[in-house]
Amino acid sequence: MDAWARSHHAVGTYVDKTGRYVVLLPASVRAGSLAKMGTSSVGAPMTVRRSVMTQAAIDSATAKITRFAHQNHKYSYGFWFDAEHDATLVQTGAPASVVAALKKTVASPVVIEHAQFNEGGSQPRTPPHVAERRVCLRP
Repeated sequence: MDAWARSHHAVGTYVDKTGRYVVLLPASVRAGSLAKMGTSSVGAPMTVRRSVMTQAAIDSATAKITRFAHQNHKYSYGFWFDAEHDATLVQTGAPASVVAALKKTVASPVVIEHAQFNEGGSQPRTPPHVAERRVCLRP
């Protein structure tokens, strides 16, 4: 299924609460196209959903977060596109004032979690799927 997701330019994948594999395609995919995709394509049950974001919007959010993190390098940031929430997830130990500025800077679906990073810079929670892109910036 990962190969199928990659070949259809999926922005992410995850397993839902029922154990069903979910592929999230970019917003640029026409809604009518989704009806043609699904189980028969890969031979296993899966759900195909359309994101609220295009790949370009996800890339833009990632670039904005990266710039913000470099400008506010006193704090650590871990972030990736979380397909299950259809938003960029950011983990940081930054105070509320910095988090508010980050939300305003990104201006797209973003979920921010408070997190304490260890000295090695690793995140307290890892991305939900290895196919997701992950960036960790620390001071």
